[in-house]
Amino acid sequence: MNDTPDASPSAPSPGLSRRRVLAGAAWAAPTIMVASAVPSYAASTPVAPSGQLHNGPTGRYNSSHWVQGQGNTKAQLMSSYLQYKPLTGVSPTLPLVDLWIVLTVDKVYEPIQFGVNDAIGVPADSAWELRSAPTITNGVFTAELRFTGGPNVSYPIPVWAGGNIDLFWVRTTAKPTVANLDAYAIDSAGALLTKPGIVPR
Repeated sequence: MNDTPDASPSAPSPGLSRRRVLAGAAWAAPTIMVASAVPSYAASTPVAPSGQLHNGPTGRYNSSHWVQGQGNTKAQLMSSYLQYKPLTGVSPTLPLVDLWIVLTVDKVYEPIQFGVNDAIGVPADSAWELRSAPTITNGVFTAELRFTGGPNVSYPIPVWAGGNIDLFWVRTTAKPTVANLDAYAIDSAGALLTKPGIVPR
């Protein structure tokens, strides 16, 4: 399986767009996968996917991340470059009909505080929306966000579509030991694609 980002240069911007590049190596380290609710239209009998997800998490822990209306706060920053790529020897590559990410962070502040860039919550103009309210279980924050479409890509998502996603932040009490951004998708045949990702801390 080839997990190298596409090599066509382009300046990064929020949201998914075609053939944009992650500056850096592919992320292949092991991670903790969090159970994600799979939509009902995924195939009940496992179907082999015709493509693969590239997930290149980026981010860091920031002890003084500035948030509107709140000032500086301890936070884990999380983003990624996502791209839908073909599998060698498999044709055609079916389009994606759903794409979502699951964020997990430990050592989080309670009550939950998270958002995009320097804002609290997910703004209306984001290409992502919450599937359900974020939760904290045994000290671990979990949020599931679905891609709703952007200026350059909409459903069904074609092969080679990709781009940088929003910068998410989660307020913490200290530097986390767990910070994951896992990617999931479903293609038009109902095949489930998964790609875990460990975010730098």
